[in-house]
Amino acid sequence: MPTLQHEKFHQQLQAFQARLGVEGLAVFVAYSSYDPMEGYRQARGMIARGVDALALVGDDYPDALFELFESKSIPYVITFGRRADSERPCVDFEHTRAYELMTER
Repeated sequence: MPTLQHEKFHQQLQAFQARLGVEGLAVFVAYSSYDPMEGYRQARGMIARGVDALALVGDDYPDALFELFESKSIPYVITFGRRADSERPCVDFEHTRAYELMTER
């Protein structure tokens, strides 16, 4: 997570933990303060300690992080960073459709 100062990240984390908790899984959180290299260092540390998978906020990380995921067969997903041309697994929501629904309501 880049920060918990923004409500959207707090809500995402809370929903993520609630869903994974049902499956008996725990969530470990690290904060990068919007620094891609800090996020990379933290992810490396989590991998070294044996986490099963990682969820990243955004995709602004060094290529070395994604190479590490591949070399160790670590599953990952990118949130808040969907790009149509990306080959990396990502999830997001459709902003245009969300605003259409809000306007209709």
